[in-house]
Amino acid sequence: MKPIVLTFLVFALALSAFAQSQQDGDKLVYVPQRYVSAEGLTHEAAPPVSTVSTVIGWGKELGTAMHEGLAAVVDQTDRFGATRVGTFVMTMVAWKIMGKDVEGIVLGIPITFIGIAIWMWSIRRFLIGYRVVASVEGPFFHRKKTYVDHDPYKFDNDSARLACGIVHGGAIALWVIIMFSGVVF
Repeated sequence: MKPIVLTFLVFALALSAFAQSQQDGDKLVYVPQRYVSAEGLTHEAAPPVSTVSTVIGWGKELGTAMHEGLAAVVDQTDRFGATRVGTFVMTMVAWKIMGKDVEGIVLGIPITFIGIAIWMWSIRRFLIGYRVVASVEGPFFHRKKTYVDHDPYKFDNDSARLACGIVHGGAIALWVIIMFSGVVF
């Protein structure tokens, strides 16, 4: 569709330049009669070669031709789209146009959240500590759960713990940047 519109615009510009060039020829000038010779007074101006009505006629003919051509294209495309092959071709064209975006959204967003969940699990194991359900007692609606608290990983010194935190922070930042810039968007 864009090449047709572009062609039409180029043609319209060329047509307007042609009409503009026709107007730049003879200009009507008023001078006192005493400065005009006898031949100049009897001389009649030739009719203009191109008038506005012929340009309008060309535009109407061009519009009619384009309308009929586009109507034929739309009709044939509609007939082709109703067939099984046409449906397959339209699906393939749509996939070619927006397949990367669909892949990015369908695969990228879940993989990003899976990576964040793994990061959170690792942070809890190494730096925060975690709880585990030890036992469940009682009926379904009034259950009593008992938990066992586990301490985080025991580092040799605080600088090792700090290094682990920095690595975890850099890893999640890098993961999110890669996933959102490369896969999702």
